[in-house]
Amino acid sequence: MNKRIVIVGAGPVGLAAANAAREADSEASIELYGDEPYPPHRRPGIVGLISGETQRVSDLYLATARDLWRRRISLKTFSKVTKIDFENRFVHVGLPKGGFEKRPYDSLVLATGGVAYLPRVEGVDRKGVFVPRTLQDALAIRRYSRNSREAVVVGGGLSGIESAEALVRLGLKVTMVVRSRLMRENLDVSLSTLLQERLQQHGVPVNIGQSPRAIEGIKHAERLVTDSEEISSPLILFATGVRPSIGLVEDDLATGQTGAIQVDERMQTSVEGVFACGDCAEKVEFVTNKPLYMPIGMLGASQAAVAGMNATGKSARLKGLFRAQIDEIFGTTVSAMGLTEEQAKSAGIPAEGCWIRVEYRKIAPLLMKTRSGSKIWAVVNSKTGEIIGAQILGGRGTTRHASVLRQSILERKTLHEIETLSYVTA
Repeated sequence: MNKRIVIVGAGPVGLAAANAAREADSEASIELYGDEPYPPHRRPGIVGLISGETQRVSDLYLATARDLWRRRISLKTFSKVTKIDFENRFVHVGLPKGGFEKRPYDSLVLATGGVAYLPRVEGVDRKGVFVPRTLQDALAIRRYSRNSREAVVVGGGLSGIESAEALVRLGLKVTMVVRSRLMRENLDVSLSTLLQERLQQHGVPVNIGQSPRAIEGIKHAERLVTDSEEISSPLILFATGVRPSIGLVEDDLATGQTGAIQVDERMQTSVEGVFACGDCAEKVEFVTNKPLYMPIGMLGASQAAVAGMNATGKSARLKGLFRAQIDEIFGTTVSAMGLTEEQAKSAGIPAEGCWIRVEYRKIAPLLMKTRSGSKIWAVVNSKTGEIIGAQILGGRGTTRHASVLRQSILERKTLHEIETLSYVTA
């Protein structure tokens, strides 16, 4: 009898798990369930819908139901899994017209992703307040912005900054409200401060050290009240991070210290035959070899490949995951990899940060002599001298510098060892 594999969550990670399962087993029955009306799509691309850079929702699709049908993967949209019977191996799937059906499984893959974290602020339910998480959210923000001249974005992570940029492209005057600093999970203070200066150069004031207290207005949002001022705006976006979406299973599966589902190297949960991957699952960070919540698509896809294979009965394994991101923000390339100084110290690693410059020597190839203007910050284990993290705010050559430093971290090189590559302490 062919193996029955059910995947809960039809986002990019769920799709990656389904594809991996099909590659590993050409005969297995694979069912992919998602509660959204759309097929798997690129979530980072939703800001393009807000700005108008992406005109059609379908431009973000990674695969359609027909594409998956050709691979003999059954995609069910508008299908929310409401309950899982782990003992008898059934999922209860809500039907679009009401009621539910029970679907059996031999292996189950949880790819339920993350849910937007929304602070408990009075008035967040007012018209004009949005959380840019789904395609529907992006389309609603774009429509609402047509009657707005100003906007406030609460949150200093990548999602908040990209949302601010999208609104600036629409011609709105945007203000950011940030409790701590920009991209705290990715950048140390030095780089974060430089990034803040870049945003302000593009006309986006960043109010650091403020927390929202209330949203006031009569019929709709009119102003955001923080703990230190009032900012008038009819359009307010909350991009205050995500949390693992585990409500469906939190009473049945073990969760780790990060609050996400605990998995082993095979992506198996505390229940035999049940796997988890993506933003709902813990990830073991490469440098510390400890769990760290990292809601990053690329890392989720790596987990999904292992979970999908093992759902067919294989025995693939995944050890520590290396965090590496590179993004374009207001024309500036921002790259972050490994640990920040703050994360390293929280993990008990003696760490210090330092600036790195590129010393262009006569023996360096012509390409290496191209001045890029990149600002490079390295995080070093002060006991061993090994590079454990790096951040780059750059111009030309940022991608090349990121590649060199990424490989140096993976190979556990020291600052002294990368001097031969023309990288020296500033």
